[in-house]
Amino acid sequence: MGYFETTLDHLWQRWDSIVREEEGLRLFHVEIDKHSNKYVVRVYIEGEESITVDDCELITRKLLKDLSHYPGVLPFDCLLEVSSPGEMHVLTLKKSFDRVKGEKLQLRLGFRRGTRHEVRHCSGKLVDVDEEGITLFSHAKNTVVFLRWKTIEFARVLSGQRNVCSGGSG
Repeated sequence: MGYFETTLDHLWQRWDSIVREEEGLRLFHVEIDKHSNKYVVRVYIEGEESITVDDCELITRKLLKDLSHYPGVLPFDCLLEVSSPGEMHVLTLKKSFDRVKGEKLQLRLGFRRGTRHEVRHCSGKLVDVDEEGITLFSHAKNTVVFLRWKTIEFARVLSGQRNVCSGGSG
């Protein structure tokens, strides 16, 4: 596990319980991004009801308080952003996939074939998530497929779109 993955896992463990203290709210995703020499920690929350600006402000205050009490949690200066994931949010953590079981996903898969990098695009209903990868039902092929984590380059939740699969190389 790399440095950022370890940091993200640590943040998830700490902040999941903080977010859940507010009735109806759950932690959806945490990511660290770097923009022109400044780190941004993005926290996405979801709930049984629509997420409001007040929800985001409340969670922001709680997470900033947590960071001020434990200054070593993030070993770099950063901006903290809290928002709802939105319909087209990109999934990057395995834990985020657990939250969207039963939803339609769009994926970009990458495979090495000798010196060539082949790319496939597919979508389908997320059936299962485990340590090895995800199981997806493809309506286009009317079949269940297992995709290993190492092949998933990009994934996001689709809203109201039909499942399709295509192939290509890059």
